[in-house]
Amino acid sequence: MKIRIGDIYRIHLTKCEWAKQFVVGKVLDMSCGKLLSYTTSKLLLENNANEVWNLDFLDLQQQVALRKLHNNKMTYQLKDKNELNFSKFDTILALNNLSITDDIDETLKFIFDHLNPNGIAIISVINEDDSVDSSHDLITKDLNIFSKTELEQNLKLYFNNITFFSQGIIRQKYGIEKKFRTKLRMKIKENLLKSRNRYNFYLKNLQFFHKILAKTNQNRENKKIQKYKITEFHAENKPMFTIALCKK
Repeated sequence: MKIRIGDIYRIHLTKCEWAKQFVVGKVLDMSCGKLLSYTTSKLLLENNANEVWNLDFLDLQQQVALRKLHNNKMTYQLKDKNELNFSKFDTILALNNLSITDDIDETLKFIFDHLNPNGIAIISVINEDDSVDSSHDLITKDLNIFSKTELEQNLKLYFNNITFFSQGIIRQKYGIEKKFRTKLRMKIKENLLKSRNRYNFYLKNLQFFHKILAKTNQNRENKKIQKYKITEFHAENKPMFTIALCKK
């Protein structure tokens, strides 16, 4: 699977930048890997978080990371994962965890059980509502994909107060344009591959300019589709991600 690391970073960091307005006190960051745990912790600790625990869903080790600020410097500790059994948190971030878990209900129960009575859980999933961008490279067959209605039904089993937001406003026209450009590129590539001379000419004289043009077009598209922006949920926008702000 091709993954644009820059996209993952920007998508996740935008969520964290937005979430920091709600984050307070003792925080549990339920991540899918450790790639962004330092950056996320630093961002939250510099705002209203007192300590950030990182539980990596993909790590089978029996340890979790704990980060705090001491004299404006971040400290790092490894804690026994069993300590979570006796811990409650003011804020829990579960960004796309439901998309990879083998047991959705068990994961939601874990979040609910570890949340303080007045705590806040911020949960995001990849949106399935017939999004025209559903073929983007963050989706694979083994992921749990939710419509907003399906997500709401699951969350209401545990939370009474839920507010929904969207990340990534996708234009209907954009999806049609993207498919057309993809087909056109494939036709051009097939034509070039039929001739060794034409392909060598492309590699020598045109590939560099093609990469520049592709990057320029991608930057232009990102601005048009507001790929990283978070807004109140409106189904007609066909968002890439649904984000739920949950309270008991």
